[in-house]
Amino acid sequence: MRRREFIGLIGSAAAWPLAVQAQQSSKTKRIAMVSVAAKVGDMSASGFRMMSRATLGHTGQPLTASRATQAIYAAIIVAALSRICAVIEPAHSEPLLHLAAFAWVAAFFGFAISYGPLLAGPRRRKSEPKLAA
Repeated sequence: MRRREFIGLIGSAAAWPLAVQAQQSSKTKRIAMVSVAAKVGDMSASGFRMMSRATLGHTGQPLTASRATQAIYAAIIVAALSRICAVIEPAHSEPLLHLAAFAWVAAFFGFAISYGPLLAGPRRRKSEPKLAA
């Protein structure tokens, strides 16, 4: 074993109890849970954005967010923020988690209701661009 590897091994062994003690803090756990909740909300919103844009593009619709799409995005934001607030404020976590669940269900049903007919119906034809001679 080389000298640097040995010193690194001894240093990490000496720091191990401090790392274990730091992981047992409830504040650290709460910060990690907030981070996870924020990432899940961001990934879900990104998924809805991708699905709505792909649906509009593949069905020949203009790529603009209708009122229904804006309501779906608002429901996703409410769901994500209520999940984060439930972690930050454990005393109110149960009603906040119920609100998050209701908002997720509203977003998914809203997507199915507003985009389902577009996906099940025939594609709108776009006007073909005329080529210059």
